Amino acid sequence: MLLGEKTVGLIKLWLECRDEYTDESFLFTTERADHITERAVQHLTKRLSELSGVEFSPHTLRHTYCKRLADNTGQIEVVAELAGHSDINTTRIYVKPGKEELKKYVNDVEL
Repeated sequence: MLLGEKTVGLIKLWLECRDEYTDESFLFTTERADHITERAVQHLTKRLSELSGVEFSPHTLRHTYCKRLADNTGQIEVVAELAGHSDINTTRIYVKPGKEELKKYVNDVEL
């Protein structure tokens, strides 16, 4: 798994703090288990979404990351690799313009 330098630095800081409380081998633990489950992540993001008033889920976070990566790199192969897609056609959704992008282009055209 590839991680950016900032992410690696933040993980190191987290491990320093976390190690004061636990010596588990998992990156994230819970009071009930030695590792955080997929369901727990879903629950946490739902709760954060409710508290913030911004609707999002793990799926929308992943989709947003892939879309921004596609927009910033313009390289569908990079998106496919980082998203773990085995079929490039799965990745094509991220390079298609969304409704807001299409509206912007339509509104920008002078007749």
